[in-house]
Amino acid sequence: MNILIKYPGSKGSLLNDIKDVFNRSSCSRLVDVFGGSGIVLLNLDAGEKIYNDINMDLVNLFKTLKYKYNDLYKMIKTLKNREVFDYYKYNIDSMGKNDVERAFKTFYLLNTTFGGQGNTYIKHDKSKFNLVSRIINNMENLRINISSWIIENLDYKYLIKKYDGKNTFFYIDPPYNGKRWYDFDIDSYKTLNSLISKMQGKYLMNFIMDDGIINIFGNPAFIRKYISTGNSYRYYYFYTNVR
Repeated sequence: MNILIKYPGSKGSLLNDIKDVFNRSSCSRLVDVFGGSGIVLLNLDAGEKIYNDINMDLVNLFKTLKYKYNDLYKMIKTLKNREVFDYYKYNIDSMGKNDVERAFKTFYLLNTTFGGQGNTYIKHDKSKFNLVSRIINNMENLRINISSWIIENLDYKYLIKKYDGKNTFFYIDPPYNGKRWYDFDIDSYKTLNSLISKMQGKYLMNFIMDDGIINIFGNPAFIRKYISTGNSYRYYYFYTNVR
């Protein structure tokens, strides 16, 4: 599995179900409306890929990988040295003077902090160093993948209207209601429901199981159970117009 960054709500465990619905849609354009870590676009094949997120740090990271890869890679590859990796634990806050430094800072923080939120340090153990090393070893493949993306920084409403069409498949993974990193609430869900009801293209949308979601979107097309941390698990609701 291709991975660039850890990020809250990343959908690595859902990829097989997402891929299945996308393939059945017969669409060639894949739009990740709330792109986050980019893991969906990094692991699905499509004729055209559109990444979108409202978070400018994420958008800057992907744009820098696409347009200034050599400059960013020179910085990132130094993290394969354990002393350099540990150095940034205490000095990363001083980074961010330009787009490349800002992208490096985002990459480092999201891969070394608790929950991939970039603001709460957990023990910098060997596993985090090894994770970053594995990502760096795959960086050229990631660059090739991302080089063909269209990268947007749009409100989801404008993005859907911009790219909607019969050959477009939207993957929609909305922020969880009440989470601080996005301004998304019940009214936003209602607006989203109105948009998908008028959509020309195909879509797949998922939520962690929540009765409040059914009150807005109705019964899901299907439900899946995924193993989470340890022996715990989560149920996801999936909504789609692909039959």
